Amino acid sequence: MRSSPERLGRVFALDPVTPLGLAFNAEQIGLFRAMMASREVTRIMMATAASSLFLPDSMAPNAVPVFREGLGAIPALFERVLEQTFGVSEGIWIGTPVNLTRERRMLEIRHPHLVV
Repeated sequence: MRSSPERLGRVFALDPVTPLGLAFNAEQIGLFRAMMASREVTRIMMATAASSLFLPDSMAPNAVPVFREGLGAIPALFERVLEQTFGVSEGIWIGTPVNLTRERRMLEIRHPHLVV
């Protein structure tokens, strides 16, 4: 875009993280690598993103997340999503945080924006 801005009339951003992007440092990208290598690490990280599904005490450091009672089919869905996570390529695992960091370039785009 920067090298040929005349090729672009407008920008349509469907569900971007933020117009400012989301910066990941090398240590954080390393965490994605650790998740890619370990189901246990991935399960813990995914549990932190959905902490209301788990018993609070089980969310402590070095603890194993344990589902709350009464969630019906949600634990099975969580486990299914976890399992499917390991079907994606390294480009998704590592490319996602790298590209989210690059999205910060949206500030450089001088064309009209529509963010949905």
